[in-house]
Amino acid sequence: MLVTMPEGMTMCRATSDSFGSEFSVIVVVLRIFLRRHALCGVAFEPFDFAGQGEQLLADAGQAARRGAGAPSVRRPYQTMLGICRMAVRDKLILDNPCENVELPKLPRRKSRRVYLTISRLLAFADECSRGKHLGAERRALVLTLGFCGLRWGEAAALKARDLDFGRGVLHVGGNLVYVGARWVEGTPKNSEERDVPMPLIVMEALKPMCGEREPDERVFRDLRGGPIMKQSAAKTTGWWYHALVCLGWPKEEWPTPHDLRHTAASLAVHAGANVKALQRMLGHKNASMTLDVYADLFDSDLMDVARLLDAAVQVETGVEECGQNVGKNVLEHA
Repeated sequence: MLVTMPEGMTMCRATSDSFGSEFSVIVVVLRIFLRRHALCGVAFEPFDFAGQGEQLLADAGQAARRGAGAPSVRRPYQTMLGICRMAVRDKLILDNPCENVELPKLPRRKSRRVYLTISRLLAFADECSRGKHLGAERRALVLTLGFCGLRWGEAAALKARDLDFGRGVLHVGGNLVYVGARWVEGTPKNSEERDVPMPLIVMEALKPMCGEREPDERVFRDLRGGPIMKQSAAKTTGWWYHALVCLGWPKEEWPTPHDLRHTAASLAVHAGANVKALQRMLGHKNASMTLDVYADLFDSDLMDVARLLDAAVQVETGVEECGQNVGKNVLEHA
């Protein structure tokens, strides 16, 4: 297929089943489009597909053979898809080479989440505190994840100035991840900066740590003072794994770091948080996303509604022994 560019320039699209080749051509189109719409006034330059394009194809093919993760491929692809659709709309290219590209399949989600009770969350946090190094900090990290619902990268990005102990909130304004042998800091997922309430137990764990930090220093650090590396329930050399082994829980009940985010959602719902409050706490783009992700937590709400209505009717009708008439006609006792 030939893609005709505005100044009569043409670009050949590689015909290959390799996603790497498709991805490379998308990169070519993106670079041409950005040059055409250069905000700094740089003139449009012809793109040497025979030279630079072939190198891009080779580089992307090599990356595909290395087995890049599906989420890592899909995110930039969606961005390029949107840009190329704008290019078609503006008549910069005839067809969108990003359409109908076969993407790597996303990994299957875990069949079920692990929701910890408060007692189990505290037991896990206390076990983490018994490690040889940074026990207090690791306990505070587990409590922050389990009660405040932060993603690991959001917790890693926290700085001392983000914690307001007077108001009892922490500000989530960054996300720190380890990509390609280096740390990359960006915004939280969905670009949703937010203030998250801290229960007293979390504040008591974090306050001594922040007293030893400068305002711009990370709250959570590794042994060398750098950002914390993400832990895993499957990585046998990590402190997370070691604490779970010491607890002696069945492996199917071992929480991953992200399961502590689910735990925070579960504890908040059972404490009476509504969907909108939970959405703001977790940083979801909208409340419908929260309902989609945590529909199972709200299933019990239907029965709770019946019990609460019965209790309200009992109060209004003067029935003193609340709870004994649940499911019965209160008029029988009038």
